[in-house]
Parts: sequence; structure tokens; C-alpha cells
Amino acid sequence: VQLDAVACEHILDLCKKTPLFAKNEAFENLVGKGIEPIPAPVTDRYLQAVLALAKDSKAKHTKVVYTPLNGAGYQMVPKVLETLGADFVVVKEQGYPDGNFATCPYPNPEKKEALVLGMEYAKKHGADILVATDPDCDRVGVAVLHKGSYTQITGNEFGVLLVDYLLSIKSIKNPIVVRSIVSTSLVDEMIRKVGGTVICVPTGFRYIGDLVQKMSDADKARFVLGFEESCGYLAGLSVRDKDAVEASMLAVLMVEHYKQQGQTLLDVLDGLYQEYGRFVHITKSYEFAGSKGRDTMQNLLASLRSETPDFGDAVVRCKDYLQSTPSLNMIEYDLANGNKVIVRPSGTEPQIKAYITLVGQGEQQKVLEKVDKAMKK
Repeated sequence: VQLDAVACEHILDLCKKTPLFAKNEAFENLVGKGIEPIPAPVTDRYLQAVLALAKDSKAKHTKVVYTPLNGAGYQMVPKVLETLGADFVVVKEQGYPDGNFATCPYPNPEKKEALVLGMEYAKKHGADILVATDPDCDRVGVAVLHKGSYTQITGNEFGVLLVDYLLSIKSIKNPIVVRSIVSTSLVDEMIRKVGGTVICVPTGFRYIGDLVQKMSDADKARFVLGFEESCGYLAGLSVRDKDAVEASMLAVLMVEHYKQQGQTLLDVLDGLYQEYGRFVHITKSYEFAGSKGRDTMQNLLASLRSETPDFGDAVVRCKDYLQSTPSLNMIEYDLANGNKVIVRPSGTEPQIKAYITLVGQGEQQKVLEKVDKAMKK
């Protein structure tokens, strides 16, 4: 932590000494003075790489509302939607970059609060899908029309749907999917059925990108998707990070594909639950603010390592990732009946997070209440 703080201070000091960072000027006033726009051939090559994933598929029967949440997606995503032939509307108030985020104070597409205005547009225009990309356009959130109302799809659900869709349109033997440890294990069941491999990596998309980068050519040909529960996805090989442009495109193509079959994404998801069991994923955050918050968190994590909490269900396996390579400050509890709890400190906020997976039908709410009670205690 101390090394990170020193590094951050060093970077900030360099920024202060760099005139381009110190000036509060419009971008166009700095062009030619040390800053240059990305050349058109570069963006064209990127756009073609994204569109190559569509394999000439179109979305002419799908109505889309898109919001870049006042961020960087405002150029590329509309270009992709236009190429697909989709009937789309951009949320006007959030259509261009605005660091004040006047209509969306918390522009995180994981959260329903970020989609409020987009939902209004979707209802007004009768859209099949609402697509929202975060300000730096590497994560995507979606909501779909189902039985007359709009339902937001979680990051885990979208990852599962993407894997199922990509496997249905591609002919891949022994497919490879890469997911973060805290993301849904439902995909493990799906890939096991088709004789493929799921590789779990630490939280942080850099681990997914690095793994894909180091894959052999044979394994890259088997690669289907890398994803994390916080709405980050990578399906192609042209970039090495989560990419909301390609994920937005695939979301629209999925809706089009299943619409032609008389289904919505929720219909497809329900079918997967009927086949593999219902997986419910809840993230609980426990805050420890103030000057002593970090010490309190460390002490609590140490206590979790010395004494297993009473989650109500028997703990059939406990894995401490401090003993793994790479060493991670994370503990995983496998409970009876396939349920799971993963505990880790947040990397950015004074919080301990519990990622809870509930499998099956029936008593899920009671299990959740017991796990939450144990964590609070």
C-alpha cells in the first residue's frame, strides 16, 4: 500500500509539471501543441476488428436505445449500430462527453440508478433493448423488454448469455472461457457439458487480458469469452482489455437472434436455469470508514482465517488465496448444496465484500439472510 501511494504521488507530481495537464483548455486548443487526435486509420482498423465478430450478421429488426453516459462510447457504438442496420436512438442528455454527469451522478452501468433516463427513453420509443456504456466505454449494462416491462440484466447473467450465444453461432471444439474467481460458476457447468475449459483468474480484467495475450495460437482459436461480474467482457482478440463497443454489438445481435425465434434474453436465461439450476449472485458490501477503517478490516479478515463463520449451512471446503500463486487477500467458502461465499477487501473503497452464490430453488432467501447475519457478526 505504501509503495502504491508513493507511485501515485510520483505520477501526480509529473502531471503537475506537465503543461498539458495543468491547462484547463478545450481539446481542440491543444491539438498540435503536444496532443494529436488518434489517426483515422487506427480507429478504422479497430472498428473493422469489432465488426468482424458479427460475421456479417445484422440487427434490422431490433430497436435500440443507447446511452454512453456522457462518456467515450458516443462515437464508436453508434457507428457499430448503424453498420448493423439497427433502429437506434441515443439518449440526448447523455449523448456527449460531460465530466459533470448532470443527468447521471453515478455513471456505473451495473447500477439501476445509472439507467433511469435510458429506461424512460426505452419506454417512450418501445425499444427491445437499452444499452449503456460507462464513461471510458469498457463496461456495458443492458436492460431488455420482456412481457411488457424492462428488466436489467446483471453482469453475471449477461456473461452466461454471451457464452451460450457465441457457442451457438460458432463451431468450436473444446472451447475456453476465462472468468474472474468471483464471477458466476454457472458457466463452468455449461462449458463442462461441451467438453471445454473454464480458467479462473483473480479479480481485475488485466489478468484476463494477460492470459489471452499469452495463449498459444491453438488456444486462441478455442477462446470464446473473457468476463467478470462487474460488466466487463472480451470476445475478440484485437484488444487485451474489456471492451464495451464489442459487447454492445453482441448484445444487440443476441436480441436480434432470439427475437427471430420469438424469445427474449430472459426467456433464454430461464431455459439455462431450467437446465443447470438457478444461480443467484448477490454482492454485499460492509463499510469501514475513517482513519481506523483499514486496520479494522485487516483484523476482521484475520479473524475469518482463524475461525470459520457460522453461515447456517455446513462449510464443506475453505480456500485461503493468501496461500495461492498469485497470493490474494481473499477467502472462499464452499457451502452445502452448492452455495458459495467469497470474501475480499475492496481494492478501491474501505469495504469488505462478500460475493454470495446461491444455487437451486426454494430456500435461497433464507440462506442469504443467514450469510449476511454471519458476515455482519
